[in-house]
Amino acid sequence: MEGKGDGMLRGYLTKSPSDLTTLSKRNGGVFPYQHVTEVIDGAKSVSTHGSRDMPVWGSDYVAKAGQEFQDWPYQLDA
Repeated sequence: MEGKGDGMLRGYLTKSPSDLTTLSKRNGGVFPYQHVTEVIDGAKSVSTHGSRDMPVWGSDYVAKAGQEFQDWPYQLDA
């Protein structure tokens, strides 16, 4: 629930989830907005995720993200 990749289903996964709380830090201090949006909406494939059967969450994320991140430095195109 905290986005650190240590959730209760971690033991069932082949590859451990990433710590999502460090996205900005790993991207030079800038939140990679466009990349995150594309992963969520299925536009960008992530091999460890397998098939993209639930891209419907992407449009919900895009609708809410603008308000959430309006005061954060973020990248629209990377």
